[in-house]
Amino acid sequence: MADDGKFLSSAQILPDEIAKVISSCTNNYTPAATNAGDKWYYRITDVTTGATDLIKSGDAYLQGQGDAGAGTDAAGSQPTIDGANDKVKWLFIQHTSLRDDGSTSNTDPVHISLDAGASELSAATDAITLASGDTLVLKLNCVTNDLHVEANSSNKIRCIVAAIINDAA
Repeated sequence: MADDGKFLSSAQILPDEIAKVISSCTNNYTPAATNAGDKWYYRITDVTTGATDLIKSGDAYLQGQGDAGAGTDAAGSQPTIDGANDKVKWLFIQHTSLRDDGSTSNTDPVHISLDAGASELSAATDAITLASGDTLVLKLNCVTNDLHVEANSSNKIRCIVAAIINDAA
């Protein structure tokens, strides 16, 4: 694969009186050179109400390790995601603070489940909440069908999703 998944940031933690800034926080995923199954996925995803797969079965990969034309549109020649078997290894998701039209502001949260959570993730005790403008980066070993997302809004919420997924095929 041409590029690893990398996320760099800093964090301010603790109350203001004793605040500490931790810089150079990283989250990297480097596929093993022998693992040709790791492939890139990228989508602008409009999250709806009602829990649904974040990464849908049948969506095409962007490119994979060793593929010619890395990062280019392969005009449908790329393999597709098998939601029951392919595993997310590295996930980036950003709440854009916009509705699905790409211009109307939306500050409602998005909820994420890693265990195929049912509907009403906002009420689930194990859901991850992504507030407006938040970015989440995780290293996982999660089957794509188990990665569910739900908007806590009557409107669709636009998110940017990038992932490195191990293609089980």
